[in-house]
Amino acid sequence: MIHRKKLKRVLQADLLKAFRENKVPEEMIKNLEEKIAELGEFIPTVGIFGKTGVGKSSLCNALFGKDTARVADIDACTRHPQEVFIQMSQDGSGITVIDLPGVGENKLRDAEYKALYQQVIPKLDLIIWVIKADDRTFTVDESFYDEVIKPQLELAKTPFLVVVNQVDRLNPIRDWNTEANQPGLAQMKTIGERTHWASDKFRVPTHQVIAISAVEKYNLGALVEAIIDIVPNDKKLGFLNQMEEDVTTEKSEQSAFAGIVEYLKDAYKEIKPYIPEIIAALKWLFKVAKTIVI
Repeated sequence: MIHRKKLKRVLQADLLKAFRENKVPEEMIKNLEEKIAELGEFIPTVGIFGKTGVGKSSLCNALFGKDTARVADIDACTRHPQEVFIQMSQDGSGITVIDLPGVGENKLRDAEYKALYQQVIPKLDLIIWVIKADDRTFTVDESFYDEVIKPQLELAKTPFLVVVNQVDRLNPIRDWNTEANQPGLAQMKTIGERTHWASDKFRVPTHQVIAISAVEKYNLGALVEAIIDIVPNDKKLGFLNQMEEDVTTEKSEQSAFAGIVEYLKDAYKEIKPYIPEIIAALKWLFKVAKTIVI
């Protein structure tokens, strides 16, 4: 895998050098330099849904490596979104996490929340709905999702993922392999069933449902891969830059890399004659980045 400092160096220094060596016009290079910098500096805003106790805080801590306790400490009856900015580095980069109210409350507030979500959801770059793996009481969540959330998601076209958390607590609990930090065969069967159950309840494809254990840090790499896959090309690098190094995978890095190439191709039609050389340079630099000492 590539350390994010290496990736930044590749994109903002080595890549531009490769462009010049391939005779890309200087004016175009400057435009590309500015655009690549924007892609890396993008600050994502993530909306977190789910009832109290589903592990929203532990999930954020596992993904971003920062204390986001406020996300879990919110009064269940609050009527306002709770926003937390997680600063990832001294240069000010980070991610904004918004905990939204409503799940598990009564229908009397639906009109109020519909107005709220009409304002908030279009501002979100990703929505993650967290449910407990062993939670069987989904009626309220399902009604709230169908009546309030889903219509707004369709209007705003916001990327959406379901996270089935705390799979280590699924029966048979003794089946969990502590040495390998993964479920045993019996638990895997149950996890598969819960994944399909959640897919059916939310009416989303199974690839948008990720089963994890935030506390055990199980399958977080698959969640990061799903996030990078589902967000638009111009936001992939920004999301990847905010993730903890130990939960990023080569697949998620490759997906972000491919997204950059596709975005540049779409954004700068005039670079088409140089695309073969640029892609070749990118692929070479991506491999070289793994050997760079920082």
